[in-house]
Amino acid sequence: MKEEKRSVLQMPEDLIVDMNENLPGDLTMEDIQTVVKGKSFKVIFYMNEALLSTDFADMDLSVRSSNALKRAGYHTIGELIENIESFSELEKIKNCGKTSVYEISGRLFFYQYSQLSKDKRQQYLMDVLKLNGIMPE
Repeated sequence: MKEEKRSVLQMPEDLIVDMNENLPGDLTMEDIQTVVKGKSFKVIFYMNEALLSTDFADMDLSVRSSNALKRAGYHTIGELIENIESFSELEKIKNCGKTSVYEISGRLFFYQYSQLSKDKRQQYLMDVLKLNGIMPE
């Protein structure tokens, strides 16, 4: 039996559909991935008590990424966000290579989005697109 290689950013289809519906014009999440491929992607976090105390298990990280973060002393999303300046700092963590950094940063972005109320999702995406220079200020 052949094992399928799983994309580290495979997300529920309904979440991707929702994000695409909240993007302006004909822009899709696939378009955004193409634009930012190989570049650092900046995200915004709206910190609240629930997010601060959320365990990484809620983000469905791979075992490698999860173990690397735990060995580095991080157990919640809040601990990670409060202690890193940029996602490139994650590469300094033992066993946290580029694939793990990509997975962690992507899942944090999707998790943040999924926790927002429906009425705040479109504005969040617009703010992230502006921050990354994809949309004009």
